[in-house]
Amino acid sequence: MLRQIIKKPNLTQVKSLSSKLHSKASASTFSSLHQSSRLWYYGLGLTLTVAGVATLYNTIPKIQLDNETEDPIKLQALQVKHLRDTVKVYLWGDNTNLIVAPNEVRIEFFKLPVSLSFFDNCALRDLKLGKTSAAAVDVNGDVYQWGLGYFGPNAEDYTPKKTLKGWNIVKVELTDDKIICLTQNGHLFLMPSDNSKLYTLPKKERFSTWLGQSTSPDKNYCIELKVPGLKWGENIVELESGNHHIAIITSNGRLLTLATDPEGTQFGQLGVQSGEVYKFYEPEFLDKTLKFEKLAIGSNHTIVASSSHRLFGFGMNDLGQLGLGDFKQSTSIIREPVELPNLNAQIESLHLGGDTSFINAGNQILSFGNGQFGQLGNGQFVHFKPNATQVTQLSNKFYWDESKNEKVGLKFSQISAGNTHAFFVLDSLPGNGNAWGRSVYALGRNHCGQLGNDKRSNASSPITLPPILPASIPASAQGSIHLQLPYSAKLNTRTPDTDKLYGKNVSGIMESGFNNSAIYFRLDSV
Repeated sequence: MLRQIIKKPNLTQVKSLSSKLHSKASASTFSSLHQSSRLWYYGLGLTLTVAGVATLYNTIPKIQLDNETEDPIKLQALQVKHLRDTVKVYLWGDNTNLIVAPNEVRIEFFKLPVSLSFFDNCALRDLKLGKTSAAAVDVNGDVYQWGLGYFGPNAEDYTPKKTLKGWNIVKVELTDDKIICLTQNGHLFLMPSDNSKLYTLPKKERFSTWLGQSTSPDKNYCIELKVPGLKWGENIVELESGNHHIAIITSNGRLLTLATDPEGTQFGQLGVQSGEVYKFYEPEFLDKTLKFEKLAIGSNHTIVASSSHRLFGFGMNDLGQLGLGDFKQSTSIIREPVELPNLNAQIESLHLGGDTSFINAGNQILSFGNGQFGQLGNGQFVHFKPNATQVTQLSNKFYWDESKNEKVGLKFSQISAGNTHAFFVLDSLPGNGNAWGRSVYALGRNHCGQLGNDKRSNASSPITLPPILPASIPASAQGSIHLQLPYSAKLNTRTPDTDKLYGKNVSGIMESGFNNSAIYFRLDSV
């Protein structure tokens, strides 16, 4: 678990450690040295807290031992190398809708990651896991869909299917029964996630009509969601979805919401008193000068952050998911934006999943809302938490930066919140980035194995996860390390239907879904 520095290390002790490292220290030596010299590290990506951090960090991968499986340092480096060399999509958790293993109809859940071979050697622009279906965007911007919710119960083959081609999609979002696609040039398209309903939308239009193509792949139909009032040069920079609604932020800082079905207007999700389906609304704020830059959506609630670090929320609040403090019946549904009290901090990012909310406030992770399955991360199982609580084990952790001669707070490179579970990916300490990755922590519900730790017990405090290693590594050796995701690196990737390779900068990403989870490599830029 993370450890907080209690005092500045002794330089003489570190020099002694350096000499022992070069004399091929054993794993047990590292453990004893940690106790004696007050090193600080997380995972097993060893990082010193005094001068010479980068130099010593870079020497560690060069240690040669007779059996690398006996050395957790080397084993951790092997894990990251294995993930980079294979470039796979791993999934685990609930498989009742054939999302994790599309053609394994008799296996209801997986407690450990399994690779979806269809996407072998494929980095993606995006990947989303919905209630009954999933969607991915390949390196060229083509969309693939799969799952029982897409194919229906009578399909002969549930292998992912390309559904949109040639549209340069950069991001997808899933509601309960819709898929929303954002193109690189800023167009938004909506269509049912159920293949059998593709022809039932109002205003049937062929995709080809917008780009002037003569035919449309697979003859899909959709609705283009026209964003009102876009000025010259204004485009969509944020897109998020809930169960029944979506919200966007434009480059001018405007916030707009839209219901994707009638339920999207029932719980205040739009930030207005009432609304219609498939129509954008711009919630009104007392301060007309507000510009928004961060956005997150849960099942039926929305939280946004302004450029001045003010937080506002609207939608369902029956479990305290808006963080408004003591519960009142009159605040169970908030139809117009209200400012969240006592949370005006340096907001790094917002993450909402189900009825639970997380705020990444620099060196603190705050949570509120539903914690029935431990997903608040505060060591408790509570249905209702209207006040922000600190995820203690992931907050106020520091390392010593010798170049600044001060403590520096640990931050997170990624947070992914599913309906009842979440993952936190640490932004690792200085180093060359080639030997180790970023440590992953998980918490929340695990009844379908969605945490990926080969168990089904819920976690009310952050836990580490088993590593993903080559099959040649014995299981007895794997317990000494935990899951880490690779840093950004330029890797060869392809599309699922071709063997043509593209050299792209990609990073390992966690994705939380509806009782399931994934790891994939995402393009750093499009």
